[in-house]
Amino acid sequence: MISSQNEAVTKGAVIAGDGNPSLDTTPLEPTMEDQLDQIRTLLEQMMLLAERSAEEGMPDRELLQQELDRLRGQIDEIADQMDG
Repeated sequence: MISSQNEAVTKGAVIAGDGNPSLDTTPLEPTMEDQLDQIRTLLEQMMLLAERSAEEGMPDRELLQQELDRLRGQIDEIADQMDG
């Protein structure tokens, strides 16, 4: 039994209800700081895309705009989670 528990934990599984507090965990909600870090990372990605689009000879501005829109959507989702 112990070897199967170790194997499951090694593979990233959580064994719930076995009485061991180190194994009885629940997923943590992201903290406000974590969410702000995610937004910061997304904004950095947007900045890099904006810089690339400003370069001469940028072949596909429409594709870059789609990516900017996708990143903006992710930021909006995180901000909505922070509000609610």
